[in-house]
Amino acid sequence: MEQLMSGKYTIGIATYENAGGRAALKVLKKLFAFSGARNTDTFIEKLPFHTDPLANPKARRRIKKKANNLYKSAQDKSSHSLINQIIHFILTLGFSLLLSKR
Repeated sequence: MEQLMSGKYTIGIATYENAGGRAALKVLKKLFAFSGARNTDTFIEKLPFHTDPLANPKARRRIKKKANNLYKSAQDKSSHSLINQIIHFILTLGFSLLLSKR
């Protein structure tokens, strides 16, 4: 999965009922960073169980704004932040050295 996201533009989306929403979003952000994806934005929303996030007008506006940011980033071909470039380089180098020893 990580190889499929390399160079792709992403939005981290997490919804939660009671707790754990930020932890789930943190896992997604790590996955994006380690895979080389370009994380344009994040969205987290606390919702009751079995609720549509688009039913809330405020959440709908936020989702639409973040979707527009994703589209603009992909259209402008914005680059990785410097820290993401460094992390991806170190991981790629580390994995290639590890695999070459085997």
